[in-house]
Amino acid sequence: DFSDAFSTGPGAFTFADGGTFTYASAGQTPPTLSLVSSDGTAAGQALSVAFNTGTPLADAAAAWDGFGLYFNMCTDASLYSGISFTINGDLGACPLQFSAQFSEDDDVASDPSFGSCTAATCYSPSLQPVGVGKTTVRFADLTGGNPLTTVDAARLTGVHWQVSPPTGAAAASCSANFTVDDVSFVP
Repeated sequence: DFSDAFSTGPGAFTFADGGTFTYASAGQTPPTLSLVSSDGTAAGQALSVAFNTGTPLADAAAAWDGFGLYFNMCTDASLYSGISFTINGDLGACPLQFSAQFSEDDDVASDPSFGSCTAATCYSPSLQPVGVGKTTVRFADLTGGNPLTTVDAARLTGVHWQVSPPTGAAAASCSANFTVDDVSFVP
């Protein structure tokens, strides 16, 4: 619930077992992260996310923005079947996807501490679309990673959410403002 999170710089937060990160493809604008009250008190916090991607590139495969939570260690979540989280707010026209990161699909150059992927292209299995409300994503529902196409729950390094703004003739910036809260493993 981000109640133990604290700022380590503009839009960057650390919590007991990890922290936050943002990213964007060339020409795109990464999201802005902040902490907001989730229950009207100072005790409960949610992660507030603001996307305004900017004008997308012509190539759909090259237009993406995202944010995530990294873990301070490879986490063995093999006793769990998935992850749940709550999204509240406005996703606009941004198609939101969710991914669980793990060592075999983490690029060793980007994540030298935990990454072991040396393939030309490394990316995590994902699920799209993710909407507003409480969502439970089973590890088995996440597909399409490279080089492994399914999640290795015994070697998780984090989770992330990503948008891919419209491209080509429908190109437009993608704007969304929402919170992420109640992130947890599920049996």
